[in-house]
Amino acid sequence: MAAEVSRSACRRQGERSKASGRIEQATYVELPSNDSA
Repeated sequence: MAAEVSRSACRRQGERSKASGRIEQATYVELPSNDSA
């Protein structure tokens, strides 16, 4: 039971970090292009 809960929590945290990583990448890509422009 505890393993099921921790596994779902891990998956949820992984999805959240993946989403935040995507946002960070987007801003990371935008910043240099704005700088050069």
